[in-house]
Amino acid sequence: MSDLLGEAVAAIRTALAGVVDVQPLYLPAQAKADLLRDLVEVEAQVAELRLRVLGVAHDLVARDGAHDVGAWFAAAMPVDAAVARADADLKGAASDPEYTLERLVLTLAGLRER
Repeated sequence: MSDLLGEAVAAIRTALAGVVDVQPLYLPAQAKADLLRDLVEVEAQVAELRLRVLGVAHDLVARDGAHDVGAWFAAAMPVDAAVARADADLKGAASDPEYTLERLVLTLAGLRER
């Protein structure tokens, strides 16, 4: 399964690398609107996958001696610390009695379907 996830991420990166020199300047307005909508949907799908992986990243915390997943993510990845904490907090919301696993699944599904 990890190969399948890695292959999906590699395909996204390869596709984007293939258009790095393509300029959207001369796209018709509707094409720009469609492209922006599609990009938001792709970003949501990527965020959903990132949160799923963060949700099971406790082994990385133990391996590297971090305080929690958010601290590990902020230290190990080139992301803003506040963003890393927010992602980890959303992922960690499942442990809050007020935030059921069903609600977390719905949140992730909503990101996936955007």
